[in-house]
Parts: sequence; structure tokens; C-alpha cells
Amino acid sequence: MQEKKIKLTQNELDLKQKTADVSYEILKSSTEVANAQQNMQVTKSNYELSQKIYGYQKAQYGLGSRQYVDLLDTERSLRQSEQSYLQAVYDYLVASVNYQKAIGNF
Repeated sequence: MQEKKIKLTQNELDLKQKTADVSYEILKSSTEVANAQQNMQVTKSNYELSQKIYGYQKAQYGLGSRQYVDLLDTERSLRQSEQSYLQAVYDYLVASVNYQKAIGNF
């Protein structure tokens, strides 16, 4: 009888631990989604700004007021901001999937 009570108590504690683990995982993944979404928005803004700057500098180069090397540097920056944005989108999608798993939608 005493053994059964101990086993029951152990099972109850295990259940509480699992419940706490799930709650923590949901909170953690929810925070990751929010952070990833914010990062995605910032990197998108940076990418859009880089596109504008590149367009302006390309026009200036066409008018002869910019050197080609400056245009290449700007193009390199544009590609880096594009890569950052794509990585941010990927991170957001991964965080979203992890959140869906945490809440049991998978």
C-alpha cells in the first residue's frame, strides 16, 4: 500500500514537471516568434533602404557623378542586406513551426 502511494506521488510530480516543461516551451517559442518577427521587419526595412540607396547611386553613376567602385560597394551592401532579410524570414518560419509544435498543432 505504501509503495502504491509513493508511486502515485511520483507520478503526480512527474505530471507537474511535464506540465511545467510544456508551459516553458510554449512561452519560450512564443518569445522566439515575437523576436524573429521584429527582426524580420527591421531587416526588411534595411533591405528596402539598401535598394533605394543602390537605385540613387546607380542613377548618379549614370550621370557620371559616382565611380564604378562605389556602385559595386553599394551593390555588395545590398546583397548582404538581402541575405540578412532572407535569413530573418527563415528564422521566423522556423520559430513559427516550433511554436506550433509547442502548442500541439503538429
